Amino acid sequence: DTIVAVEDILSAICVAEEQDCLPLFGSHIPTILLTRLRNLGYNNIIIWLDPDKRKESFKFNMQARTFGFNSRVILTDKDPKDYTKEQIINELK
Repeated sequence: DTIVAVEDILSAICVAEEQDCLPLFGSHIPTILLTRLRNLGYNNIIIWLDPDKRKESFKFNMQARTFGFNSRVILTDKDPKDYTKEQIINELK
């Protein structure tokens, strides 16, 4: 019941080995997407955007909470795709 939102397809491929993942193809989460995720049964969203999008990460976190999701932000110094499998697992915990 948890999904991770990332910016790009390469990050999504890396993270999806460990957790359901959604590439945003940018740094915007449309409200219709949040509604669809809710209808698909997701209750938790982890937002892991690139380091230059920290401000947007917190905006999306608040937006997801208004839709009733349990959400949190992962802040790292590199893009998700730049981490090893073990590092990704540790960040998702």
